[in-house]
Amino acid sequence: MSTLKVNDIQTITGTPNRGKILQIVQTVKSDTFATSFGAVWGDLPGLSVNITPSSTSSRILVLLDIKFIGDTDASISRIKLVRNSTDIYIGDAAGSRPRSSGAQNYNTSGGSGGYNVLASGGIYLDSPATTSATTYKVQGGGDSNATIFYLNRTESDRDNAYTDTRTASSITVMEVAG
Repeated sequence: MSTLKVNDIQTITGTPNRGKILQIVQTVKSDTFATSFGAVWGDLPGLSVNITPSSTSSRILVLLDIKFIGDTDASISRIKLVRNSTDIYIGDAAGSRPRSSGAQNYNTSGGSGGYNVLASGGIYLDSPATTSATTYKVQGGGDSNATIFYLNRTESDRDNAYTDTRTASSITVMEVAG
């Protein structure tokens, strides 16, 4: 029995084999951000990444790791993934329910809610069908209760080694050969 070993397999046209990672780009935000979005979406500063696919058949694997929280018991904070100006990786439309990639319900039950920072992750395989520079970004939003959206910090943000913390968030994109 003979065995043939190769370093890379290519198709007849010479293009890389499907599934090969061609490039990786990551943005990490380690500082904090807080704002009142209300029921309107807005870009989260420092959480966007640009990638230029090498082929229209390439797919882009997006990995999200976002740490955020809202500010009151009745408030919801939300995030969504956007490609250029198009919402992607969001839930289906259903009545007046907001469509998002993730949400957090701030809860002070037990008196410790002000110390929370919750993680929201996501993995999405996108097919942008372009070789133009493409921007992937994370937007934040709230609800009609004028939620204050906190990124990478607790609501209370006290200088206390026992209860409050600072975190980091990231968005990573990988071009996958199609």
